[in-house]
Amino acid sequence: MLPGAEFTELMDDALLVVSPAGAVEAANAAAERLLGAERAALIGRDLASLLPHSALDQACRGIDEVRLCTDDGRGTRLSVRVVPRPEGAWIVLRPEPAPLVAPDLKSDQHLRALLSHAPVVLFACDARGVLTLNEPHGLSPLRPHPGDDVGRSIFETYGDIPWVVDAAHRALAGESLTAVGALRGVLYEAHYSPIRVDGVVQGFIGVALDVTEREQTIARYASQQAVFKYVLANVPQAIFWKDRDSRYLGCNQHFLQSTRFTSLEEVIGKTDYEVVASREEADFFRMMDDKVMRSGVPILNIEEPLRLSDGTDSYLLTSKVPIRDDSGEVTGLLGIHVDITERKRMELELQRAKEAADAALRAKSEFLTTISHELRTPLALILGPLESLLAGADDLRGEQARSALTRMWRNASRLGRLVDDILDYQKLEAGKLRPTWEPVDVRGLVLDIVLDAEPAAQAAGIDLRHALADDLGVVPLDRRMFEKILLNLLGNALKFTPAGGAVTVALAGDRGRLHLTVRDTGPGIAPDEHERVFQRFEQLDSSISRKHEGTGLGLAIVREFAAELGGAVELHSALGQGACFVVDLPIDADRLVDLAAAPAPAVAPRGRFDVVVDDVRPEPAPDLPRLLVADDNPDMRAYIAAVLGPDYAVELTANGLDALQAARARPPDVILADVMMPEMDGYELVTRLKRDDDLRHVPVVLLSAKASREETARGLDVGADDYLPKPFAAVELRSRVRAALRLHRTHLEVVRQKQALEQALGALQDAQEQLVQSSKMAAVGALVAGLSHELNNPVAVIRMSAQMLLRRSPRDPFVRRALERIERHSQRCAALVDALLAYTRRRPPGAERCELAQVLHWLVELVRPEADERGVRLIAGFTGASLPALVVHRPSLESALLNIFGNAADATGPGGAIEIEARGAPGGDGRDGAEIVIRDSGVGIAAHDLPHVFEPFYTTKPPGKGTGLGLSMAQKFVRAHGGTIRIDSELGRGTAVRLWLPLLPPDAAAADDLAPVQATEQAR
Repeated sequence: MLPGAEFTELMDDALLVVSPAGAVEAANAAAERLLGAERAALIGRDLASLLPHSALDQACRGIDEVRLCTDDGRGTRLSVRVVPRPEGAWIVLRPEPAPLVAPDLKSDQHLRALLSHAPVVLFACDARGVLTLNEPHGLSPLRPHPGDDVGRSIFETYGDIPWVVDAAHRALAGESLTAVGALRGVLYEAHYSPIRVDGVVQGFIGVALDVTEREQTIARYASQQAVFKYVLANVPQAIFWKDRDSRYLGCNQHFLQSTRFTSLEEVIGKTDYEVVASREEADFFRMMDDKVMRSGVPILNIEEPLRLSDGTDSYLLTSKVPIRDDSGEVTGLLGIHVDITERKRMELELQRAKEAADAALRAKSEFLTTISHELRTPLALILGPLESLLAGADDLRGEQARSALTRMWRNASRLGRLVDDILDYQKLEAGKLRPTWEPVDVRGLVLDIVLDAEPAAQAAGIDLRHALADDLGVVPLDRRMFEKILLNLLGNALKFTPAGGAVTVALAGDRGRLHLTVRDTGPGIAPDEHERVFQRFEQLDSSISRKHEGTGLGLAIVREFAAELGGAVELHSALGQGACFVVDLPIDADRLVDLAAAPAPAVAPRGRFDVVVDDVRPEPAPDLPRLLVADDNPDMRAYIAAVLGPDYAVELTANGLDALQAARARPPDVILADVMMPEMDGYELVTRLKRDDDLRHVPVVLLSAKASREETARGLDVGADDYLPKPFAAVELRSRVRAALRLHRTHLEVVRQKQALEQALGALQDAQEQLVQSSKMAAVGALVAGLSHELNNPVAVIRMSAQMLLRRSPRDPFVRRALERIERHSQRCAALVDALLAYTRRRPPGAERCELAQVLHWLVELVRPEADERGVRLIAGFTGASLPALVVHRPSLESALLNIFGNAADATGPGGAIEIEARGAPGGDGRDGAEIVIRDSGVGIAAHDLPHVFEPFYTTKPPGKGTGLGLSMAQKFVRAHGGTIRIDSELGRGTAVRLWLPLLPPDAAAADDLAPVQATEQAR
């Protein structure tokens, strides 16, 4: 890779980078021009074969910079400058001016005129250094008559200019060289070439150019470059630049510090895949590079993660801009990035602080919502029964009054505990809660609380055990704080332990410490939730479908009280393994010195644990409207049952899921549901009820302690018919339920009237259709009655004439067959006229016993000539031996089959096929019968035409091609004989007509009874 690739490409001198092994590793554009070869051909080539000079290889391996001349192998002399480096050498080449032979300037006045005006100094010296030529137009600004120096020694004329003297000596020694130096304030670049005659140096000739402006420009460039390097080294941002292939061309020290490299040379030529640690990061950097260089548009302020060489993660804010050449083409990019790790850390900390604040706000909001629910429910259970008692003040001694008063006392106690929790929390927040030490019989206190909890444990089906040490005696405690700790822990254990589980309370002393342990066999708590349960307002289940009531302050108060008493509380639990809370308190005997023993309370405080059992109510009257109640609070269920029980058959459930199952098992008239319930909340219950076609008409009244307008609107939006906030009055509850019941009954009445109206409308439509059909049949009957007389006479003449000719026994077989066909078809015409008359007169045709095989063979023989004429293949898919006899009116059967075949022939084009199948098959009612199928490969029937094909006069054929009576007559015949007919068809896939008719009855007498009928038909 070329050092400073962008700058070396702009050099006029050729530059080669040679490896220690002597191979060319890189070349600039000037090297291509000077050596006449493409860069790809130069790279990898041995230097000795490219520039044959014996001293060149030694100069590359040396230490000091060396200048020499060599031949490029094409006759051009090159000036070579070798700069050795540890990783190789840099070789700078420029063409050396060709040796000049002193011309005879006296004979070439034109050349002298040119030289006198050229901005150069042309000079020559003989072997002694005497100036033989001095055309110094370039020196005129310095000396008025510089041409007067001819004949003087150069060493004398320019003796005070060391670089001129040194260059003259070297040129007379046979060396071609270029020297740059100052001459009286002007910078010149002089080229010296020895003049040889027969191999002996006879002098030299030289050309000098004024390069003051160039050198000043180079100096300014060097100064700017120094400033640029200083800026790169000292700006706080990391700066880098890359070529078109995203290879690094350079960077500053700040960029190096973000990599694993220590020097610029290690970075140059590498890609991001070799610089950064992660391939994913390198892919991202490369993608952004490509985007900038392809679009030519800068991308600013890109946030990029970067893993540093020491393994730490950092964040960079990067901007990348394209680098363009003089033609405007993008040749690379310049990048600058700032380490924003600290800013990102502050942003993350700020985000975490915001999330913590939001979580605290949500927790407080949830607490307020929960405490609202917790307060409103017992308030409703106090105010409601109290209102009922006041309304019936004449009888306050009955069992109903006792139950209401007990419920009120229980919920008032619960309200007191809630208020105590809130006051304790406020005191803890204010730092005003301090322990009041007193001597306490701790074993007696714990035993008293455990015994008080036994009724509640028994009611819940929980085995409550205790293991209390006997040697504890009196210890200094804050009685109220310690009691609160135990009540909260024991209350939670009873609340979360399922029926059949066990709760154990243990108390022990050890080395001046008091250990209180409450262990349960409940669902347990996940280890990552252990800290959360002790935080204020936190509940593991704070949704509206939570299973257990509470404010989320209990365990927070336990921890705070334990800390105030100088101890701590620990939780040992895992999911599915129950929970164990251990409270460790110090026993400070010194506190007993100044404390007198406090007397035990005369009466143990009541109301520590609620014992609630659903009231057992008598079976309601069967004619009462059914009310389904869903509420997780047993007191609320009992209160609702007491209020509404006299007027409704009340069914109680403890959650939304049980209510949904009960409603599906036996739909109620009204549903009364709480919003906050376990398993399924009230909103979900309403949503599922309204999606159920069988239950969506049942009105639902929601009860909730959430009394805001938003919650009311939400309940109504999900489909509830009414929303009643707590606390509510009994009279209001009765009114709301009555209104819902009226709504339900009105809905049912509307549904019944709608069904009756639909039935009446259906009957009216049927009557209208029958009237239209009767009108059609009357018109057909009048037409057939008129035609039957006109048709029967010529048909009878044709038939009699054919029979007379047949009696003469014509010898020509063709004539006999034609007469037989005429006689048979005339007989069929007569039968068809009778059948048409019977159809229009609605009298059933007479039935006879006929062999189905004979009828089908007759049909095939009759229609085969027509099929052959149409080019339709006729397939008989039946065998006579397997087909049963039928009891039908044979002419009607033949007519129906011929009509069906005619339709199939009309729908089937040349090359198609018509298949006639028959087999014995039972009907849908189990009767034995025969199935006849006529299937064609024709055009089929459109789906919108299928429902109408059996209607009289309905046809899909063009005008004049059909009467629309064929399938109608066939259907009437089949139904008259107790059979069925069905058409299966699809456009483009043919049609199949399926007839099913019952068989001959098993008793042979039926056939004998039918003989006169058959004789009559034959006589016709």
